[in-house]
Amino acid sequence: MPAKDGFNLTEGDVEIVHVVHRVRAGTLHDHIAPLTQRPEKALRARLLKLAERGYIVPVSRFMQKHIYVLGNEAKPVLVDAGLAPGSIALRRIRDDELKPITMQHLLFVSDILTKLFVQERESNIKIVESQHDGPALWDYATGPDRNGSEKKFPVRPDLKLILKDTSRPEGRNVADFFVEADRSTMSLDRMEDKIRGYLAYHREQRYMQKYPGMRMFQVLTITETAAHAPYLEQKLAPVLPAGPARRAYHFVPFKDLSLESLFRPNP
Repeated sequence: MPAKDGFNLTEGDVEIVHVVHRVRAGTLHDHIAPLTQRPEKALRARLLKLAERGYIVPVSRFMQKHIYVLGNEAKPVLVDAGLAPGSIALRRIRDDELKPITMQHLLFVSDILTKLFVQERESNIKIVESQHDGPALWDYATGPDRNGSEKKFPVRPDLKLILKDTSRPEGRNVADFFVEADRSTMSLDRMEDKIRGYLAYHREQRYMQKYPGMRMFQVLTITETAAHAPYLEQKLAPVLPAGPARRAYHFVPFKDLSLESLFRPNP
């Protein structure tokens, strides 16, 4: 790309910006370096130049680490390169204004995505879609609450994933997931409401209206600690459906997360 004010935006820079866009919020060591496979020293210098020109925005809030989020200057670059939809240019990016507790949650989501993106390099299973939390994913469904009264539940997954196993025949090689990233900070009642919302979402088949191409309804809860996944599964068991429908609800510790263990072909 042509130089502007002594700065030349390179293909490597576009890759860095794209990585930040894919994870939404990331640190140099935990996310950007593993995904670009570039030395941290060289990356740090380039991140500084990109930040000075508004392509990314550094947020220093946790343990003196810079957390990088996408800057508004990056939007047309990503759209022109075919790395982001044109709709990104229509909204203002305000991730640098998020509260600390929200940023910590986003970093856990980034940990999840980074782990899967790295695994994807040597796997037959590819990530076809990794859509972040945001208004585009928001929906609702109406169903019974714990007292049996009808309630309108918000359905707001942290991620929507589509996986494709390239080694399997077409028609049996795609799996969809609504992902909840759990840091053990949410009360059990709120988690129960989330599950009730998904149950109603499936029962009303509202997901088919919002995502016409979705071929399999699955909810994946990924916990930050190993002990919390079986704890949630046990406590939420009375709410979860019986029979084959129970298999649509997964509880996985982050340490056990892998593309191979997640993928379940369509029946």
